[in-house]
Amino acid sequence: MSERVVVAIDGGAASDSAIDWAIDRAAVIGAHLEILTIVDVHWTRPSGADPGLAAHERVVFEAGQRVAASGICPHWSTTVHHDRVVPGLVAATRRAELVVMGSHKPVHAVGSIHGTLPLVVAARAVSPIVVVPAGWTRNAGPVVIGVDDRSGTAAMHFAAAEADRAHTTLVAVRAYDVPPIVARAWGTADEPLRRAESLQLIMLDSMLSAVRRDRGQLEIAATVARGRPALVLAEHAKDASLTVVGRHASDGTAQARLGPVAHDLLMNLPSPVAVVPERSTPPRRRAL
Repeated sequence: MSERVVVAIDGGAASDSAIDWAIDRAAVIGAHLEILTIVDVHWTRPSGADPGLAAHERVVFEAGQRVAASGICPHWSTTVHHDRVVPGLVAATRRAELVVMGSHKPVHAVGSIHGTLPLVVAARAVSPIVVVPAGWTRNAGPVVIGVDDRSGTAAMHFAAAEADRAHTTLVAVRAYDVPPIVARAWGTADEPLRRAESLQLIMLDSMLSAVRRDRGQLEIAATVARGRPALVLAEHAKDASLTVVGRHASDGTAQARLGPVAHDLLMNLPSPVAVVPERSTPPRRRAL
């Protein structure tokens, strides 16, 4: 059975990038692409002709033609769903194995699937969600994953599967920072920093052991760097084809929150960013 991928669009340039990313991924994985647009019921006319509805129908039709023209996805469909935008997108994550949406950086926010909306949806999503920056072009870089002490297995398995699919390297990045008072006490001594880095690398290697065992042919690079985790990961993400972060389990309510690293990455989007909730089922390994 093919994977169901929902691509949420609103007709802007970022939506085109989301569609193109999903098509590119589907070239290897036999996915069913569902092109989804949501008619916000808050703005729907109670009766009579609604030009907004016609516009949404036109957007998904044009997106469907874009998918068909690629010749890559024989299985696709379009959906015009009436709901509030956030609940509608969160509901999509309950029935899909992956949800893809586009985004601009906040300074250029002009559409409903721009700005902070991906943050809200990613915080409540049940399935993994990938946010693609507007203007995305294919990149043969590695898949990068941020790893910390609370990282679960779902994000790790997702990142490994995506790297395997793309025949690229999985770069696991672990950042650590030394408290200022400790750094001052150490002064210019190199030995404490070397010991700290060695310990961090040992912990990272231990966390990667299951992936190495399950995907013996996958090239995995373990990287440890001193600095604020969001900044360290963003630097590695610049050359990535995809950057993956985990999200700790939540009940999917309005109280759900992203961690600071996922938040910063989604606000800057150095590359397409996947946020994987820990309660997701690790993806099945597919023949490539």
